[in-house]
Amino acid sequence: MTTTRYAIDGTGHRAEMYVDAITTLYPETTTLAALCDPNTARDLLRRPGDG
Repeated sequence: MTTTRYAIDGTGHRAEMYVDAITTLYPETTTLAALCDPNTARDLLRRPGDG
């Protein structure tokens, strides 16, 4: 089975939804290859439990 690699540009709240789908809902067919954000002041995805 082939997997699709995804890169996400922007790590805001909307990105969280995509990261969750890639890493938990479809791990057999998808891989999160990269995260980037042009806003250097923003955290790179909040860790679970950070609120």
